[in-house]
Amino acid sequence: MKILTVCLGNICRSPLAELIMKESLGSDFHVESRGTIGIHQGRSADRRSVAIAQDNGLDLQPHRAKMLTTEDLENFDLILCMDHSNLADVHSLCASEQMRRKVRLISPDNLPVPDPYYGNREDFERVWQLLQDAAKHWSHTLNNM
Repeated sequence: MKILTVCLGNICRSPLAELIMKESLGSDFHVESRGTIGIHQGRSADRRSVAIAQDNGLDLQPHRAKMLTTEDLENFDLILCMDHSNLADVHSLCASEQMRRKVRLISPDNLPVPDPYYGNREDFERVWQLLQDAAKHWSHTLNNM
């Protein structure tokens, strides 16, 4: 199964979600990340995301931001968005209801994972924990299908 995590710029939340989901789901799943805007395309992940990942034993250094394409919508089986704005942006690119059905919020309780970009270390730690919780949910759900 191919899973895509999506946030605004692909430098804070979705790269962390990609790493956490890969760790949680294992090798039977292919996970990547994208942003809904291309302003950061080609850039490294935010240094604070890199630091949080490193503190938790994961390497975000190789990440380079990529923008979501309509081809991505066709090629991935499940698209997990960080917040309602990302969800609306992705839905606006969907060509069919079938495509829209594979786009969901990453949070199991339908709450947004807040963008920590303008925040501090604590905000990034909160995002890390929310993504850990979401990954546990998706791992349980997808591995028991």
